[in-house]
Amino acid sequence: MNTKPLEGILDCYTDKNSVFLYYLNDKVLRLLDGCIYYENTIDQLYVYDKIYCIDKSTLKVVHIGQITYYSKNDITIKKKSKYFMRIIPEDYYIFYKRKLKKNSKKDFMISLLKLL
Repeated sequence: MNTKPLEGILDCYTDKNSVFLYYLNDKVLRLLDGCIYYENTIDQLYVYDKIYCIDKSTLKVVHIGQITYYSKNDITIKKKSKYFMRIIPEDYYIFYKRKLKKNSKKDFMISLLKLL
C-alpha cells in the first residue's frame, strides 16, 4: 500500500517549507539545509542544479544528483559521477540547490530565454 502522509497537509498551507521542517526527521533536514522545495507551478529547474528526491510515502531521501536533462515529464540526474538515472517528478518531493558554474552560463541563458 502506497500512502502519502503529507499530501493533504501540503494542500492546506501556502508555506510548504515550514510543513517539511515540522514533519521531516533531523537527519534529512541536515541534508536539506539550504535547499528549496520545488513546486512545478512556481519554480523552474535548470541543468546543473543539484536535487534531492524524497519518497512521498517514507519521507526519506532516495536520490541525490545533478540534473543533466529536464522536461516536464521526467528528469535525468547524474548520481555520484558514475551513472545516470531518470526519475518522474510526480513520485517525489523534490528539493533543489542552484549550481551556477562558468561553463553552465550558456545553458542557463538558453533556459532563461525559453521562459520568456
